[in-house]
Amino acid sequence: MLAIEPLHLRGLRTFECAEELGVQLSYYRYRSLGGVLRRAVQIDTATHGRANPDSDGSFGWIRKANMETDRSARRRIAGKTQESIDARGYILENKSVLLRHVSSSLAGTRLVSPTCGSWPTADSWLAEMRGEPKAPVFEQKTVFEAAEEYCKRGFRVAAVNAASAYHAGGGFATGGRHALEESMCIQSTLFPSLQLGEALAKKAGVASPSFVPCRRDGSPWTPHLPADGVLLSPSVEVFRSGTNEGYPFLATPFQLQVTMPGQPAHICNALKSRWRATLVAAIEANANCVVLPDAGCGVFKNDPKAKPQRKPGWKLLHDPPSRVALLSDEIVIASPAPAGRVFAEAAAQALDPNPLAQLPEPTSPSSPSGASWLFETNHGFHPFFQDCQVVLEQKYQQFRNGGPAQVWVTSAGKNIKVDFQFLG
Repeated sequence: MLAIEPLHLRGLRTFECAEELGVQLSYYRYRSLGGVLRRAVQIDTATHGRANPDSDGSFGWIRKANMETDRSARRRIAGKTQESIDARGYILENKSVLLRHVSSSLAGTRLVSPTCGSWPTADSWLAEMRGEPKAPVFEQKTVFEAAEEYCKRGFRVAAVNAASAYHAGGGFATGGRHALEESMCIQSTLFPSLQLGEALAKKAGVASPSFVPCRRDGSPWTPHLPADGVLLSPSVEVFRSGTNEGYPFLATPFQLQVTMPGQPAHICNALKSRWRATLVAAIEANANCVVLPDAGCGVFKNDPKAKPQRKPGWKLLHDPPSRVALLSDEIVIASPAPAGRVFAEAAAQALDPNPLAQLPEPTSPSSPSGASWLFETNHGFHPFFQDCQVVLEQKYQQFRNGGPAQVWVTSAGKNIKVDFQFLG
């Protein structure tokens, strides 16, 4: 987790404007911001900042209605979120609710990509990797609802959003109809990180992959997410509830890490690269619980049962960085729609029952003596990992000098019994 400098709210200060204006403005200042005055955002006590409902009391218009009046109303909803982020908090029921981690989130925002961002070395996961990945858990909730629940359980949660690679925040700022990305930006401090991501992508020279069609004028699109990577937004604070409730403000925000893979393209390798980078980013953020959406099966209406080998992560165990799926204590697939459960079931079916057999050979997998220790599976012989090679060689030399024939070693998170009497 990132080290966060706490921000302290000084007493509210009230300033009287000129009499002819007849307006009273309230400001406050943060000690760590050098006395910069910020306007205190007052949230209506009766509504808690909820959007106006439909005639039937629901908030379906936020997702579906597209008249200019609807778009304008959604821009006002987004504006209240932006005001609160700029102010680093808001006043709800006469209590100050601080957004403490906005600056830290921006400081830690980064691209995670093997070609144009941070990326782990091939063997950096071995010490912590467990023997086999856990099957995903399905939650019939939105990503943020599931993330909040797992935060309360004590997990360090990374939430995943299938983001627009060409329009940061989707329709958040323009009043577009709300799907997953727009609602995430409304509910949290995420949007400034996405804006920073655009600048990072430009600096890194991120370009559209060859399979993306050009604009109508023949010029290429300018993405803010790499085709083989994601944007990691650490320390994101969620301070509004979801769309179905009209986005009321919360009395107590909660904190997440958010990874943003570009909307999956119809090419298997691109899908693999993005899911792999998503999982790598989650581990970089020190998360031990990853909450995934039913990516592509919501507004894009893809078949959640189609080609389960393309579902997130579990068929990627041949690639070292993708083995981070073996590091998470919990992998959650969250969706309020019925298709989400089908998606989760398809992902579980794609889970390889014997991932250890597919792990690649480690670099220089030999013991100090030059021997290479192997173990046998149904798929043939495979080398133990480098850290285990040394231990095995030591145990074997002890056996040759009268030590025990049967020993226990640990490789890839598995405890393995070795009997030197049965050496091939």
